[in-house]
Amino acid sequence: MGLDGCHLKGRYGGVLLSAIAVDGNNGIYPIAFSIVEVENKDSWTFFLHCLDAALRLDDCDIGLTFGSDKQKGLADAISGIFPGAHHRNCCRNLYSKFKASFPGLLLKTQFWVACKASKEFIFNKTMEIKGLNKAAYDWLLNSNHPSMWSRHAFDKRAKSDHVTNNMTESFNNWIRELRSKPILTLVDELRCKLMRRLDKRYKKAATMEGRVTPNIRKKLDMIIDESGFCNAIPLGTEEFEVIDGRSRMVVHLMNKTCCCKEWDGTGIPCRHAASAIKFIRGDVESYCDPFYIVEKYRLSHREMIHPIPDLKNVDYLSDANEVWQHPPLKRLPGRPKKNRKREPGEDAPRDLRKKSYMVQCEIYKRKWHNKRTCERDVDQQEKQQSRPRGGLKRKNSDVDLGGDSSLEMVTRSQATTTGSQSSVKERQRERMTKKATLMAAKRASKKGDSGRKN
Repeated sequence: MGLDGCHLKGRYGGVLLSAIAVDGNNGIYPIAFSIVEVENKDSWTFFLHCLDAALRLDDCDIGLTFGSDKQKGLADAISGIFPGAHHRNCCRNLYSKFKASFPGLLLKTQFWVACKASKEFIFNKTMEIKGLNKAAYDWLLNSNHPSMWSRHAFDKRAKSDHVTNNMTESFNNWIRELRSKPILTLVDELRCKLMRRLDKRYKKAATMEGRVTPNIRKKLDMIIDESGFCNAIPLGTEEFEVIDGRSRMVVHLMNKTCCCKEWDGTGIPCRHAASAIKFIRGDVESYCDPFYIVEKYRLSHREMIHPIPDLKNVDYLSDANEVWQHPPLKRLPGRPKKNRKREPGEDAPRDLRKKSYMVQCEIYKRKWHNKRTCERDVDQQEKQQSRPRGGLKRKNSDVDLGGDSSLEMVTRSQATTTGSQSSVKERQRERMTKKATLMAAKRASKKGDSGRKN
């Protein structure tokens, strides 16, 4: 589950702490939230104590994993309350601090490949950052252990390969219209919003068919298509050697393991395992982790948040006027800020509904103009030249075809053509003159042949 805090807007202030997980259909699943005055070690300790009491985890060694953005005092609070839990750092937040001291495109590429490396030898090969920048290498390994930001060192019991904390960011964006409201109003409307979400998801789960959830089914279809490029060699009924291009992977169906470590980390069979399952004509869905089964998805959304009456009508709260007043908070000088401070290099907010298209010419494939305004479009120029823009007048043609004078219709705009247009007309006249000369020569040759015959 991801842990994060977002600042509340408006005159009331405060910070909303939240614990967000992911359900079996890859959707966000809110677990708990709390509103505190500031974000520090005491606040996180209070929140995690309440979370521990709500989860009722007697055994801490169950593969519980927390993801965070390295907030103040959070690491110490997690280690004190959940000593057996694992802690991951958001790689996006980690890279924003990394590039501030070590910028460069090559270091950026090596960093993200190291984050998403599922094998240790790929991670070690990627950590050739040491040869590029020794200080960057020391910063990554000394200040952050690989088990906190690289996939190959994650705890495989969590069945999650997330390297970012986007689940909490999605939750903060989901409640953005509530963050400027009074505290009690915010809590009550957020409770109603969670009620509607759980009810909607449970009704959707009741109509699901098949063994696994729809989003996992789509992912399995893509994996099955990719497995067509793999060749499985059986070594019994449970162990296979799968050839994938120039690499060889060992798959064990009974243990649900593969050398690529993708099946171990996510609980979803990789393309090598899918190739081996197809060889024995098995069902790929039956080899998925039970977390992705539809029945588990229904159980996770079965418990509802029950409705409550209006608190103002409750007897024991009727005389407690101080409950409806916000606590006194220290206000900083100046106008309160509604927008959060953005990290260096972070893009400004924009409306995703508005799409911008780059104008490109269809003829020369150049940008910033189209075919209609292209200056090199010959067809467009000829259309503009042949378009009449005034009265018509006649003029005698300079070409004598067979001794007869021909008349030509021209416009006033053509009467004052530029040098380029006149040169085009001269070439046309030359071609017509040559054609007329050839025709006259052919007629003369035919008359000479007929005279010889006579």
